[in-house]
Amino acid sequence: MEITTDPTMILRRVSLAFWHEAKARAAEVMEVARELAVHVRDWLDRAAERVLGPGQSELALAGGRDGRDQDPDRRELAARMREAWDAHQGREAGQETAAREPERETPQAFAARLREAATGIDREELADRAAALREGREAEERQVAEDAARERELERQKEIEREVDSIAERDRGPSHGL
Repeated sequence: MEITTDPTMILRRVSLAFWHEAKARAAEVMEVARELAVHVRDWLDRAAERVLGPGQSELALAGGRDGRDQDPDRRELAARMREAWDAHQGREAGQETAAREPERETPQAFAARLREAATGIDREELADRAAALREGREAEERQVAEDAARERELERQKEIEREVDSIAERDRGPSHGL
């Protein structure tokens, strides 16, 4: 690998290293987001099951992707969900306005629900995954530092060689070539 002192090339290499670092961090964040999405999906399934009852929870989650990449089964579930909602709204229309007003959840009840949802999260698995990501990042940082140190050492050795060559050339003097 050729060592360069050109500031533009150095800037390009540093920029490329930062870009790779940012890309790696983005991949880590994406992986953690996927894992969290799985936990949130499980929590939503349990919450829908509790609220709507057995066999109805899939209607609560159907069509939640704003129509993107829906297969026929998802469209059918979304249609069933709309029909169920329309039927529910029709029943609700006959009730008094005061009865339709949702009851506010107390902070204690909300905290209890959050604690219950958190019980489904495997903290050990998340800690292991976070440790693995941290170790990978630290190993990558060590590698970058080692590469930079190696590059500085090569540059220092080349500078020493140039200095030795310069001294040797000077010692030979102008009459050496005659």
